[in-house]
Amino acid sequence: MLAGPGAISTVILFSQQAPGIAHKLVLISLCLVASLIVWGCFHLAPQIGRHLSQTSMNISSRVMGLILAALAARVAADPDGDYLDFHGDQWTARRMDETSRRVAAALAAMGVGPGDRVASLIENSPAQVVVFFATLRLGAVAVPVNTAYKGEFLRHQIADCGAGVVVVQD
Repeated sequence: MLAGPGAISTVILFSQQAPGIAHKLVLISLCLVASLIVWGCFHLAPQIGRHLSQTSMNISSRVMGLILAALAARVAADPDGDYLDFHGDQWTARRMDETSRRVAAALAAMGVGPGDRVASLIENSPAQVVVFFATLRLGAVAVPVNTAYKGEFLRHQIADCGAGVVVVQD
């Protein structure tokens, strides 16, 4: 059990039946850039992250909005075409959209809202992308955590990022 400041709820949402993720280099690049921006602001320099100017927050919000808009455009243009393929685990844009909306609703029911941090301890997989989109839908901050972290180092990472929810694989 992880312990740290504040309560941490652990949600087990995904099984390991679907290993890894790969596809759509541009979208994944945007996701990575957005994650790095947010992670850098709130993790690498928490003293700076807590005092970001409104302009910086607006830029981050616009990037997140662009990522969600890219998914929405794909759903509108080709909802049932290949969107994500990882080792034969095929996802359509519709499936990604619907699944991320369900996960966002579950996170919202747990009290996750704008600005909250949602840590994910998930191997590279479609599940990681789903959690990323779900978190963006709520205006929350996605904090992917390296699954190789264990013990005190893992506890520190979760506590330091300030996540109230940790999404894990079973």
